[in-house]
Amino acid sequence: MKKLALSLIAFAVTMSLMTACNPVTPPGPGAITDDHGRTVNIAETPERIVSLAPSATEILFALYLGDKVVGVTGYCDYPEELLDKIDAGEIQRVGAPFPGFSLETIVSLEPDVVFAIGATVPDYVDYLDEKGIPAIVLNPEDIDGIFYDIELVGKVTGRGAEAEALVAELEEHIDAIVATVADASTPSVFYGADVSDPSIPWTAGNGTFIDAFITMVGGANIAAEVNGWATFSLEVLVHANPDIIVLGGALWGVSAEDVASHLIWQDLDAVKNGNIYAIDDTTLVRPGPRIANGLELLAGLIHPELFGY
Repeated sequence: MKKLALSLIAFAVTMSLMTACNPVTPPGPGAITDDHGRTVNIAETPERIVSLAPSATEILFALYLGDKVVGVTGYCDYPEELLDKIDAGEIQRVGAPFPGFSLETIVSLEPDVVFAIGATVPDYVDYLDEKGIPAIVLNPEDIDGIFYDIELVGKVTGRGAEAEALVAELEEHIDAIVATVADASTPSVFYGADVSDPSIPWTAGNGTFIDAFITMVGGANIAAEVNGWATFSLEVLVHANPDIIVLGGALWGVSAEDVASHLIWQDLDAVKNGNIYAIDDTTLVRPGPRIANGLELLAGLIHPELFGY
């Protein structure tokens, strides 16, 4: 019996040493369903991740997965840690949806999983599937969809607890914003998604994050009858005469002054009253962990008296 006990102890010690020298990759979540109803099998927790959307990149870094990210798009620019890793050669840019991703580069990075985003399942996802690279499409339609995707990324990457904590924090922040504007007035708002040409403004209608956000923070979107992202008639804009104008193109060089000087825009009440604002809207249009910050920014522009703007 003594010899048997010693043998079992020796065996246990040997196995412990082997495990310490050769750590076992924890099992993945198995089959998951992405936002397009696609079943994707993740056999093991991913160690090498490629992100094909700035929002997905921000989710990954918010879940402390920066060390596992090996590829991102040309548009990914947040957080600062990401830029440092790109400069250091630890993360590689793989192109962008327009003109296109470098599929060869993505494959060469040997990712265990790729996070994509899109209104329809893009061709490059099919290509990656053919190469045996799991591709998960994230395409949230509202705030709850954003929360779901954060938790989905957490589930896939072994960061479930961190994802739940992040969602809880975002929910608390957003609830506080909504409560602040609960009894406020409801000014009319025009959101210029792209006003680089003021004579042909693009806006956000129903079915978009922006439309939902304007309503959540106590505004009335004058483009609510428009479907999705679309051009907006200047005639309708003049007739609606919004109280507030928010321009989302500041990052691309659009200024409130340039738009306000346009022959048609200059007579709008929002312009006359100085309520036209050009902003960097990345926190608003990227469905990721900074969405509560974007919502607070929008709330502050619509109700400056409540947010100290």
